Amino acid sequence: MNKQEPPKVLVETWLQLLTQNEDIELKEHGKNMLTGAFENMQNVTNYVKKHHIKIG
Repeated sequence: MNKQEPPKVLVETWLQLLTQNEDIELKEHGKNMLTGAFENMQNVTNYVKKHHIKIG
């Protein structure tokens, strides 16, 4: 990943949309924002571990 990392609070917001929302469009938006910023979900996972973000 060569891009500058987004702020932790923004990533937490996107993860919250993806994991805690019943609205399919909001879930998709969260996923799209994460993959747009990190290129793939493995990079998201690495970021979450690096910054000790709790999901769910």
